[in-house]
Amino acid sequence: MLTSRRQFQLQAAAGLALLGTAPAHGQPAAARPATPPLTEGPFKPRQWPRDTDADLTTRLGQPGRARGTVILVQGRVLGPDGRPLAGARIELWQANAAGRYNHPADRVNQPLDPHFDGAARLVTDANGAWSVRTVMPGPYSAAGGVRAPHIHVEARGDRGRLTTQMLFEGDRHNAADPLLRRFHAAGPRALAPLLARRAGTSADGIARYSWDLVLPGS
Repeated sequence: MLTSRRQFQLQAAAGLALLGTAPAHGQPAAARPATPPLTEGPFKPRQWPRDTDADLTTRLGQPGRARGTVILVQGRVLGPDGRPLAGARIELWQANAAGRYNHPADRVNQPLDPHFDGAARLVTDANGAWSVRTVMPGPYSAAGGVRAPHIHVEARGDRGRLTTQMLFEGDRHNAADPLLRRFHAAGPRALAPLLARRAGTSADGIARYSWDLVLPGS
């Protein structure tokens, strides 16, 4: 029987086919507008998990799995010319399913999850691709309203760096999220680059989401 980690690796590899690949030899890549920046927020980890894998639903040396709905997020890091960036470095962090960060400054009255890492450091492959298994982050109250479920992302390539947040297409909290008001005012096309889209379901019932991040030019 395959271990859960091995199953995740195989599912992630198969799912990357949904994301597309680099342009064929001699075929120019299409220029892409840079993903809009969004605030880092106050809860970026001070210490990163000891785990070196991309599965946030388990913690090194601890049995059990994180609470909440498990999801698989897969994406690419692209340059402004649309070409995938191999070796780009990604840091991501998020609240747990109850809407609380594993950070000493987050004192919201919601439980921590001892099985949830809440953060990861990744490196893109030769096709600029990355993937992470996590749980759907919970919404939480913030100044001016309720933050929709989101994942903070900081990406660095050889010629660019971006800090932003990934949200989820169709989530009912997006419309009232105070951080998204300027995007809503500018129309759906302004918000679209921040939204991960549904990309099917794995054989074991895990929802897949796909999201490309485009770094600004140097």
